[in-house]
Amino acid sequence: RCCSMRLHEHLWPASISSSRNPSTLLFDAVARASVASPITVAVIDQFKPQELANTAWAFATAGHPSPLLFDAVARASAASIDQFNPQDLANTAWAFATAGHP
Repeated sequence: RCCSMRLHEHLWPASISSSRNPSTLLFDAVARASVASPITVAVIDQFKPQELANTAWAFATAGHPSPLLFDAVARASAASIDQFNPQDLANTAWAFATAGHP
């Protein structure tokens, strides 16, 4: 649980600053690590709906549409869609649309 909370706590401010500064090293590293092994994919699968929404939102806001990360978020979201509140749904839909991810 601590991993997902810390992840989106770091991505949110980075996404805001990334809109002013094109550096995306953090997003590149997180995207690679997020899908690099079954262990990290399993961590994403355990994210709460808000954590999934915030992670997708941060990547979209930063202009970093990592297809593999968005695929992992999509799988985890589909598995827990009944737990999403309207704000989580709206933020996730916006992030996927902004990132151009189907």
